[in-house]
Amino acid sequence: KTRMDQKSLQMRLSKAKAIMIIESPFLASIVCSLPLTLDDSLNPPTLATNGKWIKAHPAWVAEHTDPQLVWALGHEVMHCVFRHMLHRGPRNPVLWNIAGDYVINQLLETDPATKAGRPPNVLFDLDIYTRGGGTTEGVYNLLFDKAEKFMASGQWDACEDLPGDAAEQAE
Repeated sequence: KTRMDQKSLQMRLSKAKAIMIIESPFLASIVCSLPLTLDDSLNPPTLATNGKWIKAHPAWVAEHTDPQLVWALGHEVMHCVFRHMLHRGPRNPVLWNIAGDYVINQLLETDPATKAGRPPNVLFDLDIYTRGGGTTEGVYNLLFDKAEKFMASGQWDACEDLPGDAAEQAE
């Protein structure tokens, strides 16, 4: 990508943040406090967060609409809201992220600011959300019995552990 392409992509992310300020002030207050950068090394090539930053894959940003970018930023923010990067414990990190995605995606589906922007191919299943009690822990436990199936389906994004030891994380 050329410098101009990167600048255009950053402008699209900034526009998505501006839309969030108007349509979803709660999510916007969090997304605006996190550095948001482009990173073409993300795998899967979507978005990722560790609670201190959000990264977006340039190709993913280029291929999606403004409402989908708003949805995706909201999705990453919800990982921060639920502190998924701090509460995983000894659980499998990929399956924990998948469980969190089912919960987050269901909640975003009920928010008028994000509902219209759900991209295709995200993890979304009201039955799994309901049977898991609407919590990441509950969905994780539900999926754990069939972990092989769900991990084979892949994760939509990445929610990385917060860096540092327990004391640094608590701070």
